[in-house]
Amino acid sequence: MNKILFLCILYLIFPLSKICDAKVISPPIKACILEPEYIGPLDFKGLSKDIRDSIIRKLAGKGIEAIPIEDSSKSDESDVAKACANQGAQFLVAGSLIVMGKAMSINLDAMWLGPGKKKKQLLSKEGTIADQSPLVTHLVDILADELTQPLKVAKLRVVGNRRADTDAILQKSLIKEDDMYDPVKIRDSIKQIFKMGFFDDIRVDVEDSPDGKIITYIVREKPSIRKIIFKGNKVIKDDKLKEAIDLKRYDIINDKKLVENAQKIEALYAEKGYLGTKVTPSYVQVSQEAADVTFDIFEGEKVLIKEIKIVGNKAFSDDELKALMETKEKQPIWKPSISNWLSLLKGDAAVLKWDALDRDRGRISAYYHNQGYIDARVGKPKVERRGKWIYITIPVEEGEVYKIGKVDVAQDYFKDKTLLLSKIQTKPGEKFNQETLRQDIIKLNDIFADEGFAYADTTPDIKKHRDKKIVDITFRVATGPKVHFERIEIVGNTRTRDKVIRRELRVNELEPFSASGLRKSRQRLGRLGYFEDINLTPERGSSDDTMRLRVKVKERPTGTFSIGAGYSSVDKLILMGEISQRNFLGKGQTLSFKGLLGSTTNRYSLSFVEPYLRDTRLSFGFDLYNWNRQYDDYTKDSSGGAVRLGYPLSDNLNIYWGLRIDNTTLSDLSVFSSQIIRESLDIHTTRAISLGLRYDTRNDYYLPTIGWNNSINTEYAGGVLGGDSAYIKVEGTLSYYHQLWKSLVGHIRVGSGYITQGTGGKLPVYERFFLGGIDSIRGYKYGRVSPIDPATGERVGGEFMAYAQTEGIFPLIRDMGLHGVVFFDTGNVWENFSNAGFGDVRYSVGFGVRWLSPMGPLRIEWGYNLNTKVGEEKSNWEFRMGGSF
Repeated sequence: MNKILFLCILYLIFPLSKICDAKVISPPIKACILEPEYIGPLDFKGLSKDIRDSIIRKLAGKGIEAIPIEDSSKSDESDVAKACANQGAQFLVAGSLIVMGKAMSINLDAMWLGPGKKKKQLLSKEGTIADQSPLVTHLVDILADELTQPLKVAKLRVVGNRRADTDAILQKSLIKEDDMYDPVKIRDSIKQIFKMGFFDDIRVDVEDSPDGKIITYIVREKPSIRKIIFKGNKVIKDDKLKEAIDLKRYDIINDKKLVENAQKIEALYAEKGYLGTKVTPSYVQVSQEAADVTFDIFEGEKVLIKEIKIVGNKAFSDDELKALMETKEKQPIWKPSISNWLSLLKGDAAVLKWDALDRDRGRISAYYHNQGYIDARVGKPKVERRGKWIYITIPVEEGEVYKIGKVDVAQDYFKDKTLLLSKIQTKPGEKFNQETLRQDIIKLNDIFADEGFAYADTTPDIKKHRDKKIVDITFRVATGPKVHFERIEIVGNTRTRDKVIRRELRVNELEPFSASGLRKSRQRLGRLGYFEDINLTPERGSSDDTMRLRVKVKERPTGTFSIGAGYSSVDKLILMGEISQRNFLGKGQTLSFKGLLGSTTNRYSLSFVEPYLRDTRLSFGFDLYNWNRQYDDYTKDSSGGAVRLGYPLSDNLNIYWGLRIDNTTLSDLSVFSSQIIRESLDIHTTRAISLGLRYDTRNDYYLPTIGWNNSINTEYAGGVLGGDSAYIKVEGTLSYYHQLWKSLVGHIRVGSGYITQGTGGKLPVYERFFLGGIDSIRGYKYGRVSPIDPATGERVGGEFMAYAQTEGIFPLIRDMGLHGVVFFDTGNVWENFSNAGFGDVRYSVGFGVRWLSPMGPLRIEWGYNLNTKVGEEKSNWEFRMGGSF
């Protein structure tokens, strides 16, 4: 009867659920208490009954009904248990009392009388007869926990779910394991599970066990989606609608989610200008487990913006303010406007978007505030529809132009405020500018953050003088506590060693917080090229004046590998291999090796760089090679080696010096070769020293979006060093990256070089300058941009060169690291500096892709020669995988 009543109450409270077979807890716990079996002298036999009576009283105080059982020593235990169960008891408690002298021991156990009878030994407690009361109290506390265990939830289960996750369902249950059983929570849990929207029916089964209640949610899932159908759509195709919704096949039908996706379709139509579109979702069950979902679409009428009128503006024209806006009027197709053409391609030209219109209010307001109109207000736009057109009116209250009066910084850290005032751009006498004010707040916060005040907060106090039309501005700085880093934690690096990361950080443990230090640390880690993602997250430390820094990195592959084979008449089969690792053994070292193995020839090139020699700031590197290179007019066969040292003058500026020894032999010359080439036949040994500077502020090694990468290098050969070569060579490059618009990055790279013959030797032809190829003027093969010997027609290089590369780099598939590039290159090589001029420079344009592939960085670029000469190709493809040796 109680069970039926409970189910009826649940049904009335939550009629959508069909709850049945729910077992409800029996009346409050009852336990039969037997007098403990006494073992000991007869003088204390009465203690056994006293202890039983004391247990009964203490259990009653805990809400447990205890039933005394008189002498049952002659009865069978099963008979006693049966008699207790008939009285509604769930437990039978028995035990023993042992007395030896003044010492006593009480032992209790309880037998569960429900299904699956189970006997548990509770506790044995020893003490003295005088300790009887505390001993019993302690035992009753443990006994009460055991007797109330059946009132607790021992286990939660879900059955009937095939697609809905069990853990997700149990998270909605308001009653958890080890909670006291509560029918109200069961009812509310059913409501929460129903709100998931995945089920047609939920039932609850409650099973008693010695360890507590076993609650089972028996669910019946709604059908899954077999097919998604769109009806009535003519303007937007099915594939575009599917992209707009987040439903897919085999999802469980969810009424709320169907409505949400219908709204997404309506929003898509609104973005295209089709106002009044209505979408009605429905589904038809085609089997017990599957259903077809249909979205019935009533397409509204396309309505475009005919006119945007701005009223109240005197200082700035309508056109000037409209140019700031994202919302645009309907324009003729032929009107030469990039934004107009882009809008036409996207299909949202002159479409009303309320969020964009709201942003436009902010843009106009900010424009006025940045021009000194501190009181300027932009009212709520009035939108009026007339047939197929929308007319927008935006009210503006300009106010008066205010200039800056007094400027002050209120703070209590720097004794001299002159430094702070010199760093900010808000100056007396200039027009008030809200954007400049915002930048100054950021600047002041950074200045104090660099002093360790991580929580510095600058608030501008603006005092207007309406009669004079000036504003006095006081920047009030609340520094907060000075903060130190108590710990720097590095995570995510599975290959790169911690010290390789730590040595690039410009903040340290136990040192003050520094905002610029964090920025420099992020920048230096990005320049390593080891990581595809870097996050530096400051977190509050163990106290207000401490902070922890979490450096989380995601490593990218830093090695490249390739292998190939070839055949020649001399060497027969040739095997070629190349391997490069920029983070060798996770130590930040660079190791690269290229080898060629033939039947008569073995060639190799080996390079190694240690950026922090023996954990000092000194870098060390060497090259060993035995290689040949084929030019158009000769073959260069060389062997040798070089040693390089470097040292950082600052975080971004490094100095390098090196020593190179080379032995070269030229071959495959024609008897009619140019005299410049033939003179190099006698040049074999080159001994040279070099000195260079590199300035690098890029924010990433492979795909920078901002920063400089400049270098200049001077090499001296011959003279006191000896050898057959003698020259002085100077080369420099200047490279700059800048984010032009959203994800579009502009890059300009300018290079120049000059070489002249020294004393005591000759200038080799292969040390002269040749341009062309992926690193200089694309569209020309390497070495094809060069002065030509008029007598032989051979390219002989020049003593002076200059080139410029301009690029636009943009993402194609961001998650893959795939980018596109368009470029314009120009430059030339001249016989000597006096012959240089702009009249004979070469030009090329082109495009390409750059991919951070698993095998390393990949570049494929095509260039078109804009001023082709006789014998030159019109265009050229360039390919590079990994770094250059």
